[in-house]
Amino acid sequence: MSAGMSKGVPLLHAADNLCIWDMNNDKLWYKKPASEWKEGLPIGTGRLAAMLLGNPDTERIALNHEWVTTGYHRTRVNPDRSEYLPKVRELLKEEKYDLASDLANEAWGGDGGISGRPSKEDAYKPVGDLYFKIPHGEVNNYYRELDLTNAQARVSYNADGKSFSYRYIAQLVKDVIVVKIEAGGDSFDADFWYDRPLEDDIHLVREVYKGDEDYKISDGSSMRTDEGADISDKKSIEIEVDGKAVSGRVLKNLKAAATLAFTGVYTGEGGMTFSSLTAIRTDGEIELKTVDIKKRLDISDIEKGIEFPDLTVPGVSVKNAKEITLFINIGTDIKEGISSFEECELESECPSYEELFEENTEEYKSHYGRLSFELVSENNPYEALPTDERVKAYRGFGESSDNPAIKAGLIDATDNYEKDDEKSEKIAIDDATMPLLYFNYGRYLLCASSARGETPANLQGKWDEDIYAPWDCDYHNDINIQMNYWLAESGHLQEYMGAFFTYLWKLAENGRDAAKKLFGCRGIWIPLSSDLWAGATPETYGWSVWCSAAAWFAQHVWWHYEYSQSEEFLRNEGYPFLKDVALFYEDFLCKDENGVYQIMPSQSPENHFEGSGEMPVSICTSSTVDVEFAMEALDHAIKAAKVLKVDEDKIQIWEELKDNLPELKIGSKGQLLEWNKEFEESEPFHRHVSHLIGLYPGEIIDKDKTPELFDAAKRSLELRIEAGGGYTGWSRAWTSCIYARMKDSDSAWEHLRSLIGDYATESLLDLHPPRIFQIDGNFGGTAAILEMLIQSYYEEVDILPALPSLWDAGKITGLRARGGYVLDITWKNHELDEASLVSVKDKTVYLKKPSSGSYEVFLDGKAVELTAVDERKCVTFEAKKDTKYIIRKVK
Repeated sequence: MSAGMSKGVPLLHAADNLCIWDMNNDKLWYKKPASEWKEGLPIGTGRLAAMLLGNPDTERIALNHEWVTTGYHRTRVNPDRSEYLPKVRELLKEEKYDLASDLANEAWGGDGGISGRPSKEDAYKPVGDLYFKIPHGEVNNYYRELDLTNAQARVSYNADGKSFSYRYIAQLVKDVIVVKIEAGGDSFDADFWYDRPLEDDIHLVREVYKGDEDYKISDGSSMRTDEGADISDKKSIEIEVDGKAVSGRVLKNLKAAATLAFTGVYTGEGGMTFSSLTAIRTDGEIELKTVDIKKRLDISDIEKGIEFPDLTVPGVSVKNAKEITLFINIGTDIKEGISSFEECELESECPSYEELFEENTEEYKSHYGRLSFELVSENNPYEALPTDERVKAYRGFGESSDNPAIKAGLIDATDNYEKDDEKSEKIAIDDATMPLLYFNYGRYLLCASSARGETPANLQGKWDEDIYAPWDCDYHNDINIQMNYWLAESGHLQEYMGAFFTYLWKLAENGRDAAKKLFGCRGIWIPLSSDLWAGATPETYGWSVWCSAAAWFAQHVWWHYEYSQSEEFLRNEGYPFLKDVALFYEDFLCKDENGVYQIMPSQSPENHFEGSGEMPVSICTSSTVDVEFAMEALDHAIKAAKVLKVDEDKIQIWEELKDNLPELKIGSKGQLLEWNKEFEESEPFHRHVSHLIGLYPGEIIDKDKTPELFDAAKRSLELRIEAGGGYTGWSRAWTSCIYARMKDSDSAWEHLRSLIGDYATESLLDLHPPRIFQIDGNFGGTAAILEMLIQSYYEEVDILPALPSLWDAGKITGLRARGGYVLDITWKNHELDEASLVSVKDKTVYLKKPSSGSYEVFLDGKAVELTAVDERKCVTFEAKKDTKYIIRKVK
C-alpha cells in the first residue's frame, strides 16, 4: 500500500454501521508528478506564492509575489467627462440605445477592451522559477500530496536505493517559503538555478554567493529587444545590504551555505524592480557553477521565428549532502525604493525545518482550524483513490472498465456498476464526499492567497505562470473579486478580509476623484476592473460603463459588520464607505416625470440585448442589477447610520431615494427581467446572471418576503440554464449558490457536481474555457456548500436550509452567522440532531422555523422560553454574550 493510503481506511461506528469517510478529504495526493503548471500544488502566505510540480527529474517551483507587475501605471487619473452625462441621458430617454451605447463608451469607456488602445492597467506578472535537479536513476514508489490540515506539500520517491523526500511550507509567521530536501539519511547531490520566461522590457540579473564570501558569478546578459540587441548596460543593479552587494531580497541572520539571487527590472518609465533570494542551508559541499538550460520561447518568439541557443546561467551545486533546506523570499521596490525590500528575519540560531513547520501549523490552524466539517456516509471506495483518479471518476465514464475504482479493485464491476444502454453520455458516480475535499481546499486556498497579503486574491489567487496572463490576472469588480470572498465571513476566515478592505479603501480614495470627474457626482465610483494600484480609471472599452461596482463592494462592508457586530469597524471604516456610496446615488439618480429615480446610464454586466448597437454590452436605463444594488447600498447606509445614531438628515434622504427606485419587473415567460423592458436577449445562455444578485448574494428577493419576485428569479435561472448557461467554472459555482439560497438542494448539488467534475483540473483548480485557471470558482463552490448548511439573511438563523440528499449525517463546527453568532451543527437521518449557538453580544436571536416540526432551545439543560414571530416564520429567544445555547429539533 502506498504512503498515505492508510488514511482511506474507514472508522466504523457500531451503533449505526456507518463510517466516517472524511479522513481522505483533507489532502490532495497523486502517484505521479504534475504534467503542467495547472496540475501543480499551490502554497502561499498571501504575500508569497508558489506552485509545486513535483518532478523528480527537475523540480520547478514557480514563484509569485503579490506586488509584482510592471509598475508603469502606478498613478493614473481621469479626464473630466461629466459633460457627457446629460447627452447620454437624453439618448436613453429617446430609447436610442445604440447611439447611447456608443456615446457612453466614448465618454466613460476608457482604454483597453475593443478600443484599440492599450489598457493602462498593469498586468500581474510571475517572478520566475526556482529549479533544482538531483541526479539519480529510475524513480519508483512516487507520491505527491498537499496536506490541507497542516498546509504542507510533500513529494517522496525511491531511486538508486535511496528514499528521497521534498517538503514545502509557506511559513505564515516568518512569511517565507521553506523547502527541505533529504534522502532518508543517505547523501545526494543537487543543482539549483533560477529561470524565467522571456519578456521584451525586462532586465534580468542572476547572481550566486558562497557563504559570507563576496559576489562570485553574475549574469546580466539576458536582456533583449525585439531585434535581439544586448542592452544589458542600460540599467545595472547594485543593492547594498550590510555593506555587501545583494540582489534585493533579504533574509536576516540566516547562516547560509550559499545564496541564489534573481532580480528583474522593468526598464520602462516607472518600471518596478523585484528580486527573489534563495538561501541554501546544508551539510554538503558547495560549488558555484554555471548551469546549461534551454531558453523557453514565448508565442511572440515563435511567430517571429526567433531561435535561442542553450543558455548558461549561474547556479549552485551541492555535493554529498544528507539534507538541504531552502529559504525563499521575494521583495519589490514598491514602497520606499530598492534599498527597502521586505525582510524575513530569522533567529540568529536559525530554526530547523521541523521547528518552522510546527510554528506554521499552529498559526495556520488558529484560522483554518476554527471550522471543521465531517460527513458520515456508507462506504465510499472513491476516497481511497489518488485525487486525479478520483476526479476522473467524478467526471464520469462510459464503460465499467473505465471506472478507476473497479481498476483499483475497490468495487466489484457487477455489483456496483450499472450502465444505461440508452444513453451515450458518460455515467458519473456518486462520490458523496468529493465536495468535502473541494470545500476544505477552498478554505485552504483563501488562507494561502490572503493570510499575510496586502492585496486581495486576484483572478488566479496569487498563482500565475504566464507573462501575459488571461485578463491580466487583474481584479474584475463585477463578480470575480467579490466571489473570492463570499466564503470568508460564514467560513470563519474573516481576518482574511483585511487584504480585501485594504485594497477597497485605496479604490475608494481614487473612486472619489473618479466620481467627480467622470459624472460630476459626489461619493465613490469604482470601475468594472482594476489592478494592484487600485486605480479608478475605466480600462475596458465596451464593458466599462457601469455604476454599481462600489455598491457590490458595499455588500461585503455591511456583511463584515453583520457577522462581527463590531461598531468600531462600522464607525471607523465601514460607515464612511457606505455613506460615500449612498452619496453617489444622491447625485447620480435621475428623477423622471413620475417621481421614480432612474439609473442612467445603466448596464447588466457583461450582457447585450438586440437593437442596442454593436458594443459588446448594452447601455440602458435602470437594469435590474443596478436597481437591486442601489436598493441594497442605500439600505445598508440607512441601517449603519441608525446603528451609530448619526446623520438623521441623510437617513431621510436615502429612504426617499430607496422607496422611489424602479420596481423590478416580471416578463412574459414568468421570468425576472434583466433590463427595464423585455428586450430580446442576444445570448440567452449568458454566463452572468447579474439580475439575480437581489436573490444571491443579496437579500432584496426572498421566498417569504417577495414570493412573486422569488418565483420569477427562479424561472430566470431555469431559462438561462436551459439555454446552455453556466458554462464557466465560476458561473457554475454562482448557479449552485443561487439554488442553495432557494433551498433547492438537489439543483444546488447538481451544479456543484458539474463545477467539480467539468470545470476543475486534476489538482481541483477551477477552469474557465478553454482550460484557463480562474480561482473564483473554487471560492464560489466553497461558498455554495456553506449556503447549503447555514443561511442568516436579515439576521435570521436558518439551520441546514439546503442539505444535500447524499449527506445523511454529519457535523460542522465553527460556522458563523449574521447577527454575530457561531454555530456547531450535527445532523442524523437528514435532520438536525443538535446545534449549539454562541453570540458575540447580548441580543435577541431570530431562529428560522424548520420546514417540519419545531425547535427547542436549552441553556445548561433547562428549556429557554421561545416566542413565535409568525410574520417572519421565526422563533426568538434572548441570548447572553459568550453563552452556549443548545438547539434541538422536535418532530
